[in-house]
Amino acid sequence: MNEYARTAGTHEMPANEIVEFHRFLGSRLSSGVEYARVEDALDEWRMIHSPISDSMDATPELLDAISDLEAGDPGMTLEEFDRHLRQKHSFLRPS
Repeated sequence: MNEYARTAGTHEMPANEIVEFHRFLGSRLSSGVEYARVEDALDEWRMIHSPISDSMDATPELLDAISDLEAGDPGMTLEEFDRHLRQKHSFLRPS
């Protein structure tokens, strides 16, 4: 279990994460970002550095999709996506 997962939901942070958060906060504040509370900054930092975002990194897929769009591929319409998703997961249309 990584350190973030072990301490998530508590007020404890491993020393290395405190240093990383301090750097993050300093960078954000020096670029003009304002927070009403320190907890807001911590929430943003945790969202960016969460293990979930690391395991769900879709960067290659997003870059491929952007390249396709720039090359003229219109992609899938919302209706096509809806139909595909409902067929794939056997979802029924709402009545």
